[in-house]
Amino acid sequence: MLGFRSPKALASCQSAHDHHKSWQILEIFLHAMSAELLVPYVRHAMGRRHAPSVQGFLDCQRTPNQ
Repeated sequence: MLGFRSPKALASCQSAHDHHKSWQILEIFLHAMSAELLVPYVRHAMGRRHAPSVQGFLDCQRTPNQ
């Protein structure tokens, strides 16, 4: 999970006792997912001269090899 190198770091993340650190981990995850999924979709849609949309993103995720 998230590339933790020590069992103690992983346990700290999973326990979520510190709410500030939990939010930071969530923000890191959301940023990574947007970079990994959303940015390529927007580039693909704009390259085809389509306006990016939620439905278009969902359709693209259902058929990723097109």
